[in-house]
Formats: sequence, structure tokens, C-alpha cells
Amino acid sequence: MWTRSIYNNCNSRMRNIKKFEEFTINEELSFSDLKEKFKLLLKRLRNLDSKSRMKIIRSFLISSLILFPISDIMQISREIDSDLVKNEISKSIDDILKEKGFGHAPEMKLSQRGWDMIRDHEGYSSKAYKLGDGMITVGWGHAEPISKSKYKVGQEISKIESNELLKTDLKEAADGVRRIFKQWEDEGKVVLITQDMFDSLVSIAFNTGVSGLRNSDIVKRIKLGEYEKAGELIKKFKTSEKFGGLSKRREKESKTFLSFLN
Repeated sequence: MWTRSIYNNCNSRMRNIKKFEEFTINEELSFSDLKEKFKLLLKRLRNLDSKSRMKIIRSFLISSLILFPISDIMQISREIDSDLVKNEISKSIDDILKEKGFGHAPEMKLSQRGWDMIRDHEGYSSKAYKLGDGMITVGWGHAEPISKSKYKVGQEISKIESNELLKTDLKEAADGVRRIFKQWEDEGKVVLITQDMFDSLVSIAFNTGVSGLRNSDIVKRIKLGEYEKAGELIKKFKTSEKFGGLSKRREKESKTFLSFLN
């Protein structure tokens, strides 16, 4: 968590660096003022060596993150013209995110907490039953087309078989989420997320399908680094009055996704 003490320390560091005390962040600063202050700061940094630039950029960014969301800071970085400075800003942001618990999604696995969250959402039924949309479900939310299923309505399965089905389904969902981020990295776009974000995305992919998630506005916002907006979009993603429990599920997934703000 970026705490008030970190904010104060970073501002103190800026004040103690000769010629940069004017770039401390105060709580009355608007976002447009922040952008102008950052651009002015970068001009002042041009003649410094890379190590010194990184130190000052990092202090400025951390103090900014106490008052502004990470997506706003990323927006500023995208508007910088200099490739050299842009790379240094991106590295600083990545380092800060990693300290906050962000990591590479292609290397992530569903956590036990994520596993438990999905099981709680799905509930358990040892008897197969129709969902009403041409699908049949059994166990921990395992669903497949009735026409292709080996299960019949009313058929019972064991807890062991239910757990194996869940394990297979969750692997498919997690693999799908990892592929989204891997494709971005192959295209040169590295996007970091937290474990809770990954767990929430796997839960959504399990519930709605990977393809639905891949093409969603949620994923588009994540790619832009607009994590807060992505988390808010989860609340209304493919909810339905017919399935009232979905709204509660999305609220929980959204809260989990945005846990890094706490």
C-alpha cells in the first residue's frame, strides 16, 4: 500500500534534491496541473545521468500515486514524446507495481483463495440438471451442451469426479487468461496484474468463457493500465435478471480485482 508516510518521504526527497523542491506533490494539485508539472520536471532532467533521472522520476511517481490512480499516471507516461524518458518512466512504473504485488500473468497460477472463491460462487450439485440454455451442469458448475454430454438429467456423480471436472475446467480457464497476456507480451506489450486480478479473471472466464472475456471492455481497459475502470466494469459484465446470483458474483469478483487499492 502507498501510505501517507511513503508520500511524505518521497516529497521530502524531492525537496532535498537541489533545484527540484518545486516538484513536490500537494493535495490541492489537479490532474492537469500534475501533467504540466511532470512535463516540466522531465525537461529539467534532460542533462542528468540515467541513474539520477530514475531516482527523481521514481520519487515523483510514488508521491503522485498517493493522490491519483495508477491509470492516470500511465496516461501521462503515454503522452511523453521522448522514447528514452518514456522507457525510464515505464521501468519506474513496473518496479513500483512489482513492489505492490503486481506480476506477469503468463507465469501466474490460480491461488487457493481463487479456487475457493470460484467454488463458493458455483455451489455444488451431485445431480446433473438443465440450465435452461441448452446446457447441462453438474458438480462445481461444470457445464456442457446437452447434445454432447455424457451426463443425463438427474444422474449423480461422486465428489471425486466433481473435483476432477473442476480441476480440468479451471485449468482451461486459467490457460485462457494466461494466453491473453502472453499474446500481448509477444506483441511487445507487457501488462502486470496482481494475483487477485488473475483469480478474478479466471473466475469470469470459467463463468462466461474465455472468448467472451478476451473481447470484453474489461480486458481492453486492463491493456491500457486502467485497472480501476476495468474493476468497475466487472460489476455489470454479462449479468442477467434471470440469474440474480450473477450480480453478487460480479460484485465479489470486482472487489477482489480491486483489492490492490486497499
